[in-house]
Amino acid sequence: NTIEEMPDANVYRRMEGTIRVPLFVNGTEPGGATEESVNLSRLHRDAMGRPTQNDEIPFAEVPFTATIPTSVYESVRMGGAPARLLTYGHGLFGDRGETYSGWFRDTIEELQMVGIAVDWWGMSGEDVLRVTRSLGEFSSFVATPERLEQGLLNFVILTHSFINAGLDRCEIVGTTAVPEPLHIAPMAGGDPVLSYDPNERYYYGNSQGGIMGLALAGISTDITRFVSGVGGMSYSVMIPRSTNWQVYGAIMGNSYPRQIDRAVLMTMAQSQWDYGEPSTYAAFIHEGNTLPCSLGETYCPGGVTPGHHVLMMIGQDDAQVANITADTAARTVGGVPVLVPSPYMPYGLETTTGSDKGTRVLDALAIFAIPGTPVLPLGTRDPIDDNPAHEGVRRSAAGHRMMDRYWHPDGVIEQTCDGVCDPD
Repeated sequence: NTIEEMPDANVYRRMEGTIRVPLFVNGTEPGGATEESVNLSRLHRDAMGRPTQNDEIPFAEVPFTATIPTSVYESVRMGGAPARLLTYGHGLFGDRGETYSGWFRDTIEELQMVGIAVDWWGMSGEDVLRVTRSLGEFSSFVATPERLEQGLLNFVILTHSFINAGLDRCEIVGTTAVPEPLHIAPMAGGDPVLSYDPNERYYYGNSQGGIMGLALAGISTDITRFVSGVGGMSYSVMIPRSTNWQVYGAIMGNSYPRQIDRAVLMTMAQSQWDYGEPSTYAAFIHEGNTLPCSLGETYCPGGVTPGHHVLMMIGQDDAQVANITADTAARTVGGVPVLVPSPYMPYGLETTTGSDKGTRVLDALAIFAIPGTPVLPLGTRDPIDDNPAHEGVRRSAAGHRMMDRYWHPDGVIEQTCDGVCDPD
């Protein structure tokens, strides 16, 4: 419920407010390492065991952050068109505050976009204690993917709320300290102008946000263009191949000291992960194979969610999200070719050189070769040390150009790299 005016040189206005979201879990807080916290994160179910809206707490007030960069302020102030709206998904056990980071501020400043975000319920910073508890008592693990389902709904409502606010259909709660905080006053005078165009909305996420973005792309009714940064799918495959597992695997080892037991539990857990990650939803991204939807013709023509498109951007030999999981996601989505030239060729995928005058490419897997990244060992092994691949992709100038040309109603994927993609 705060508004900051020009907190940084590249930020004109930053605001915190809340959106009202239908609640389908037992409580609004992830709680701590207790049985009660696990129950609060579980889906609310009716007498038949079917998920249903919480009858005691029907709605949750979910905090969001929104950032209007200085470049958007200057452009709109001088009579330019409103900016594009960018919904952002943060990384592992992070929060919406990732939009405060320098690289994100620089990105939306450069691309002239208004950024919005909420926490990924289920695997945000507030979920750490509950998730850690589940590693020692694995029967409670199911609370994590179930709370992630609520997190997906929160992201759907976030974008929908900003569309409706932009069209004067609703008011974002908690942003009244400044009159019309989402608007910018023109230099030439007249009424303040909305800083973003409600009809131009896109998604970008990195790491966990890139992973979960592929799930969101299977259900979204408002966003049809997604960029998944250093993402993948199938947590049971990702987890033991990630440097992040060094800490959490050690915690799990205290209760399950035998490696075979840990491996079996992780594999068995995939059937629960499926509820809240791309393994279930990735196959329903493209038009012609989308999911049923009952929101009416305005949002779901023909009774199904609209078709979506994905640009996946990964770093070769990523030590946090294994390349094999991104390759698997591209095959699962289907019709996602590898942008060439590429540092390696995943099995079973076609190739593309990007859009040209005769071809419109709307889906692709762009593989970056980030300098200083060592070759990782083959197989299901912890890479031991982190490397520049995971962080380097989001900072790539060539990647920014690729996203910028993609995020338009008539935008396409172009090869913006001179040879194999790297930071420049």
